[in-house]
Amino acid sequence: MIKGKQKWDYSISFVRMTAMIFIVTCHFFQYYQNELAFWFNVGVQMFFFISGLLHANREETNWFEGIKKSFLKLLVPYYILVTIACIFWFGFTSDANFIDLVNIFTLHSYGKFIGLHHLWFVAYILLAYIMTPLVNKILKCLEKSKTHMILGIIVVLIGGGVLFFERFATYYNSAWMICYFLGLWMGKLQKSSDFSLLLNCVKIIVCVCAIIFNFFQILCDYFIELNLSPIMQTIYNKFCDYAHVLLGISLVFLLRYIYQKINCFSLEHYILEKSDKYSYYIYLTHQIFILGNFSICSVIDSPIIAITLACGFILLSALILYFLANEVFRVVYKHEGNKV
Repeated sequence: MIKGKQKWDYSISFVRMTAMIFIVTCHFFQYYQNELAFWFNVGVQMFFFISGLLHANREETNWFEGIKKSFLKLLVPYYILVTIACIFWFGFTSDANFIDLVNIFTLHSYGKFIGLHHLWFVAYILLAYIMTPLVNKILKCLEKSKTHMILGIIVVLIGGGVLFFERFATYYNSAWMICYFLGLWMGKLQKSSDFSLLLNCVKIIVCVCAIIFNFFQILCDYFIELNLSPIMQTIYNKFCDYAHVLLGISLVFLLRYIYQKINCFSLEHYILEKSDKYSYYIYLTHQIFILGNFSICSVIDSPIIAITLACGFILLSALILYFLANEVFRVVYKHEGNKV
């Protein structure tokens, strides 16, 4: 649901805020070489899934205008950030190079600038937005029955998710794109009461599979010493990707359920609205202060002090980035009423 047009579902905001906290926490764990980093990074899959849910029922009268607005909303703060970050990178480090700079500005890779490595997500979500109208049209044509909806998602997942990304667009991990497509599909299901039974069955299946898949991965990673051939290792890695997708989706279900059972007060809504407003900007800026050349953690021995200061820098930089991006939006859209 879109703010200002319908009553906002704050359970989505709660999931988004939790996912953001997971991702920031994951990179702190990564800096301190804690294995939990590779579990808390499930926040990314949570983001993919809720993005799909939110875009499932958006009616765009003008496809180009919709895409342009989405791209500007993502790319304006992205380019402001990487421009400022790269100026500091070239000015204060010896490992800056022109090839990495080109790759950063074309959203291809981030090379030696470790503080920007998390921004691979931007290229993924941009492609997801481009594909959304097509996927939505396919699913809309099949909304007549449960059987058609099941066949529709099978076609989307196999045709788009597996064949296209595994065979042609290999830069993209098919599992992460499938996570987004599943969000689109389940967003369609939750729109209509006719699909409530199907949706509940899907939720149960996803949660059961998440438990089984992740339990198996934990056994293999921490208790069983695997000696896999290169081919089997590739297959196992893909299995782990889908286990992560199932875990992320299950956490979205769980967190929404928990939030809906909690009595909500205006203060909680205020916090969640602020989180919605700044979460993308926090995501963009956070890793710069945790990993790489500009890490706060690398210059302060005490983890508690380092994490506290890093969080302060993250929040401050997110606020500055938000302000700068909105100044650009005002110029692009002429007046505040048409702001992204």
